[in-house]
Amino acid sequence: MADLSGSSRLFGLLGTEAAARFMTQCLDAMATLSQRHGGRVVKRLGDGVLLLFGAAPEALAACVALQRDHQRSLARGPAELRLPLRIGLACGELAMLGDDCYGEAVNLAARLSQLAGEGQVWATESVFEGQAATVRARDLGCLALRGIAGARRLFQIEWDDGADSGLLTLHGELAPVPATSHGASIELRRADQQAAFAAASLPIHIGRSGEADFVVRESVVSRRHASIERREGSFLLTDLSSYGTWLRPHGSANELPLRRTSCVLHGRGEIALGAPFGSPGVPVVSFSVTETG
Repeated sequence: MADLSGSSRLFGLLGTEAAARFMTQCLDAMATLSQRHGGRVVKRLGDGVLLLFGAAPEALAACVALQRDHQRSLARGPAELRLPLRIGLACGELAMLGDDCYGEAVNLAARLSQLAGEGQVWATESVFEGQAATVRARDLGCLALRGIAGARRLFQIEWDDGADSGLLTLHGELAPVPATSHGASIELRRADQQAAFAAASLPIHIGRSGEADFVVRESVVSRRHASIERREGSFLLTDLSSYGTWLRPHGSANELPLRRTSCVLHGRGEIALGAPFGSPGVPVVSFSVTETG
């Protein structure tokens, strides 16, 4: 699923007819390029397009080509007409009914295109199964997605060869997480504030409210900003806020944005509340997970 971001602003700027023509030109270009990589357009959805490919390598190549081609188009056009592209990619069985298709992979792709940032490609782990890695990708960890059963391991595809992003090549399976909660705990720190929570005491909430289990009194922090719970042997961080939550593993420059979504916490890392890391005055909470006593 490929979506153009900011189309509502475009309609307000150009008017309905001119904006519709511009959107159609963009979607036509994406359809033509995807066909060169063996894909076809299943349907158009306003400012997006659902593309179908017979194999994952072709789909990966097409997503990279789409972002690169679209980026060149953005650079050539006026700033007010720049609509960044967000792509979600998933693999799985589909049911074809007439000219349309249905299945969990369609739902996953649509959800990932919504969660991906501007100019990003997010993909499920299933896209890489049984294949050599043909692209570099950042492991985003396991996320619980609204409307999708079970947490999924996701990756952000690197398509810009000039970006110094420190992205990682796809690697093997995650080690299984012990299912027991005996002795498991999580510690949170911020400045001189520190609190440890046993797995049995979860869930807990981080927020501005005095009723939160870990209080952070900053204007960008929601009253109930995020929760941490124990689920299927893992510590799960869920964003509940108005402005978002960002996660950064210890020793990594990469950060994962959470917007009403969840992510499994492993080892050590940092959580930025209400704004990305590096933003002026952003409150940052450090965490440390202990799995056994």
